[in-house]
Amino acid sequence: MKKLIWASSLLFFQFGSLAWAQTPAFICQLSISSPSGSSSLCNAVHIGKGRLLSASHCFPEGKKTIQSGIILATCGGEEFMDFSNLKRSPEAAKGVVGEDISLLEFSPQINADWVVPTEYPAMYFDGPKIKSTVDCEVVSLRGDYPAKNVRRFKIDNTMDLRMLSNSTGLPAQLVMTYKSGSAFEANTSVREGDSGGALVCRAYKTARPELVGIIMTYGTDRITKKIMQNTFSPVFGPEAGRLLLKK
Repeated sequence: MKKLIWASSLLFFQFGSLAWAQTPAFICQLSISSPSGSSSLCNAVHIGKGRLLSASHCFPEGKKTIQSGIILATCGGEEFMDFSNLKRSPEAAKGVVGEDISLLEFSPQINADWVVPTEYPAMYFDGPKIKSTVDCEVVSLRGDYPAKNVRRFKIDNTMDLRMLSNSTGLPAQLVMTYKSGSAFEANTSVREGDSGGALVCRAYKTARPELVGIIMTYGTDRITKKIMQNTFSPVFGPEAGRLLLKK
């Protein structure tokens, strides 16, 4: 009987550890209640030194949301409510595709693991198109707080990931579509609640993954209403560069 209990405990530990390992420690979830009374769930990515990157559209009232709203950040087993600062990328000019990134800074700092934003997009892109040798994955948390489930899927050779530029020729958006032009299925599409999640890539299999983009939104077909593209804000554009200047 003791052997059975021990074996069952060992199996539980192994599968429990595997399930936990499937949720990267750098992925966080934000529960946001704004001063106007609206509430939302978003993702965020820990990039070290207590700093989180998320999507700007998750904070419709900017600093007012931080000062007067209620924001709970959950990173692994840690929870935080003390933001010392919120920085948003500058608003894009009307009619120009712009970056949708916010930087949140905590005091005291988060101790969870982090992922580093790439400083060298040429490692991943050949012109505007992702290199065929690069491995990329989309990671987010979904579900009502506090119940959260990790969502992650690989970008395989059936998908096309490319960089779009704004009117000035600067990188402003990453767009993922199927090469066949078909619609995304539920397991490979970005949906409401995924905003602020991570597009993580590595240049080769033994390389350390880096943060390449932040989940921004999705695009639907006007007639069929099916999701035809996933979109991400690059973390290496000029606005992101100003936002992420090292202290």
